[in-house]
Amino acid sequence: KLSSKSSAIFKPIILSSFTTAIAFLCLIFVGSEALESLGVFAAISVVLAAFFALVIIPLIFSAEKYNVQKTTVLDRLSKVNFHQNRMLVAVIFIACVVGAFFVNQVKFETDLNELNFQTEYLKQAEEQLNRTTQYGNYTNLYLISYDEVQNIAFEQNAVNLSNLKLLKDDGMQLSYSSIGDIVPSDYVQENRLKNWNSFWTDEKRLNHQESLESFGESLGFRKDVFQPWLKQIDKTFTLLDLDDFNKIPSFSIDNFISQGERFMTITTPVSVNNSDLDSFEAFFNDTENVFVINRESLNDSLLGQLKNTFNNLLLFSIIAVFLVMLAFFRSVWLSLLTLLPIALSWFLTLGVMVLCGLQFNVFNIIICSFIFGLGVDFSIFMTNGVIFEDKSTSDILNTYKTSILLSVITTLLGMGALIFAKHPALQSVAMVSIIGIFSALIVSFTVHPYILKQYLLFKNRKNA
Repeated sequence: KLSSKSSAIFKPIILSSFTTAIAFLCLIFVGSEALESLGVFAAISVVLAAFFALVIIPLIFSAEKYNVQKTTVLDRLSKVNFHQNRMLVAVIFIACVVGAFFVNQVKFETDLNELNFQTEYLKQAEEQLNRTTQYGNYTNLYLISYDEVQNIAFEQNAVNLSNLKLLKDDGMQLSYSSIGDIVPSDYVQENRLKNWNSFWTDEKRLNHQESLESFGESLGFRKDVFQPWLKQIDKTFTLLDLDDFNKIPSFSIDNFISQGERFMTITTPVSVNNSDLDSFEAFFNDTENVFVINRESLNDSLLGQLKNTFNNLLLFSIIAVFLVMLAFFRSVWLSLLTLLPIALSWFLTLGVMVLCGLQFNVFNIIICSFIFGLGVDFSIFMTNGVIFEDKSTSDILNTYKTSILLSVITTLLGMGALIFAKHPALQSVAMVSIIGIFSALIVSFTVHPYILKQYLLFKNRKNA
């Protein structure tokens, strides 16, 4: 059985590590292999860190040797009871409630081009290029032909090439790079061979040879100078396969053709004017074995799905963390009151993001799981500190607050330092981290202990 001092350290660390690990494991439900690996790695790291803190550190450091009382700035700051200032508590609580109205107003950046780093010189050069070539008015698409049978895929690609030429002749503003003229289908090759063989009859070959030799001799050429060409006429040609085209040193078909064991796709890059974009997609969307890939629309769809998945992730994380807290605290109200500041800090974070004009993106939304885990840790330590202080005269709550301040400082030194990065994605990660961590800190030091103390006061009066 643990002593009171050991319990004050052991239980919150175990509980916070379990809840944080479970929150990271919820990334498994996102459906991304990269995020699944990140979640498993982070969960294992958190559990191992808790083991190191509870087992290894006590073996290394001796309490008697390092038991030196020193009052630091953080110690003095942690002794300030912000939760006793009702006006401050009310202001923070109202700010969190107001932030709840901005939950659906925080936008998600689906344009990855906005997250790329470009120097001012490069931006100006791009603008100049767009003005000169009107490139900015065009959208890059991929016209895909596919089938399980290779020859059918090539035939469909030939049909696509004919349709592209037809659309361009009809006035549609587009440009394309097709492999169809260089790598024809077997059907096209057979027709060309048929025309070739039917054209070069024995009589034509003989007349052609006599004409060349006679005309060449009049110009001073030897009779055998045209033999390489005459041998080509007499040669028996066969159909070419992909291996034959791969032998062309100046051209690579791998950039256009992707072939698996039972499936082949042929890609035709197309650049279409934005005014003709809808008409172009509508023309090919109903064609069998053909689909159009619009990278911008694809990004919007995939990243929009990531946003919806992230909302589900938060819900799963909250449910899982609540169940773990319920198992530890054995009190529904105490578990709910521990989760309440996490929700309040989240609302406060969203409100500040709207005021600052910040948006979520594929990069900073991942860091939200990390911020959520920190918020859970802060809430657990504050809950245990208030409960322990209510049962004894120990100032363990101030110790917990000092630990939270240290955690905030070290985290900001790591994540917040990215604010000095020039890359927009890294800056967004830093901004969301700073806002989220400070929101969790403010709520943990004001609203959370105030509500807990009011709950314990009401509970003690009821039991008296």
